[in-house]
Amino acid sequence: MAQLQVTDINVPNLLKKLKTNEWLVPQFQREFVWSNAAVISLVNSIIDARPIGMITLWEQQEDSALVLEPVSIPDWDPEAGRTGVRPYTDDSRRPGRYYAVLDGRQRSTALAMAFGGLRAHSKQYRHAGAFFLDVSARDENERVKFLPLKEIDRLNAGTLAGAISQGLFPLACDDPDALMGQWMSYLQHIRNPEYYSNGALPEATELDRRNQVLSKAFSGILNTKLAVYIVPNEYSLAEICDIFETLNTTGTKVSPVDLIHSGLFNDTAGDIGGPLLLREQIDALGELDGAVGWSSSKDRPELIAQFVAAAHVALDTKPTPRKTAGKDTKITSVKSGDLLAVPSGFWRKIFENNATVASFIGGFQHAVAGGHFGMAQCPYPASAAIYVGLRWFREFDASPSIHWGIDKLDMLYRAFFWRNVFKSRYDQGFLTQVGTDLRAMKEFLGEVSATTQTDVWRTSAGVWLDETIGPRPTFDDILRLGLRRH
Repeated sequence: MAQLQVTDINVPNLLKKLKTNEWLVPQFQREFVWSNAAVISLVNSIIDARPIGMITLWEQQEDSALVLEPVSIPDWDPEAGRTGVRPYTDDSRRPGRYYAVLDGRQRSTALAMAFGGLRAHSKQYRHAGAFFLDVSARDENERVKFLPLKEIDRLNAGTLAGAISQGLFPLACDDPDALMGQWMSYLQHIRNPEYYSNGALPEATELDRRNQVLSKAFSGILNTKLAVYIVPNEYSLAEICDIFETLNTTGTKVSPVDLIHSGLFNDTAGDIGGPLLLREQIDALGELDGAVGWSSSKDRPELIAQFVAAAHVALDTKPTPRKTAGKDTKITSVKSGDLLAVPSGFWRKIFENNATVASFIGGFQHAVAGGHFGMAQCPYPASAAIYVGLRWFREFDASPSIHWGIDKLDMLYRAFFWRNVFKSRYDQGFLTQVGTDLRAMKEFLGEVSATTQTDVWRTSAGVWLDETIGPRPTFDDILRLGLRRH
């Protein structure tokens, strides 16, 4: 596998990468949420030549299944009559080599706004305006200002002469290649009487002070660099999920659900039934009896994806997995790669039977505790995927030769679940183990015949549990678990 690369980039070159679509953002990432104050804070760091963080890129291939788009901000779409987006690009084409911004969308968008001229055109949006360097400000914290369009009009700061006469220098340039030239010209304009009201320059000492502020800003924009971490295209979507713990500067955890949501929408946009909106479907499932407290787009949404992947693992007749990054895949457990490979048709069948799925989740709760409880109260909630997967198999795929019923599944799974918990067997690296355990439990249950006596089966189940997990937990095992959890 190719090596990871670490390099750096300055502001003008970053803007060019964004403007020409060489750097694009995955559609699954959240929209731009920074405030104008946060953008100003970043600009101040650039002016002071302080570190401004790192951007993580993923090199793309032409056949990449990842849905990518330019950085953008919300703006009014007059054709649609609703909120749309204002992209930072003039072209829909992509260069021969391009990258997905995995970590750094917020920072990249902020730089496009401050220095690239990205702004909302409708005055009702908070980003409708422009950023200025105010060289007349005495307080360094006040030297960068955001002026709404109405304020720009009022101050006549929409023209260069009108802005400079008040000590305001526009930060942005529509052409990234011309940004440095624009700032070099500012160093000439600041001493040119033609840019001041009545041709009256500020006093010499004040003009020198303003020039120092301007020169420092110019130097910071030219010399401040962001670190760039480049992941080669040999990595798959699944590996990206496993490698990175965050996708943005706020620490939002990586969830394959974001990738799945984007992929499902893309795959099903033209379907007669409309596109599958994964997060909405997960929330709808969470409103049904049995799934309350277990299915939420805001709280571990990947859990439902793990249940669905487990249902696929349990099948004898399996739908063809979805390709990820153009590559054939297999679904063997409930790891990130397995979740991404679940085909859209199988997802649709799941949600067409969401009441049944909810009953399976509720059945799990009754099997292990005799009543309903929430995900937060469950040790190793992903282990419920085994139960849900086997219930799905029994309901939709089992042949007439299958003789085990829900009663035997409940008995076996109850013992399996608690023995597993007390042995702390799923403490580390259990996602792969879920698939192995599911297949093993299905195989054992499949040995039940029409003539199998309950007592004989119980004895066999005990032996299977001993071999699969280990002996029954002792009192010391139970005590240790209680102490560890408290």
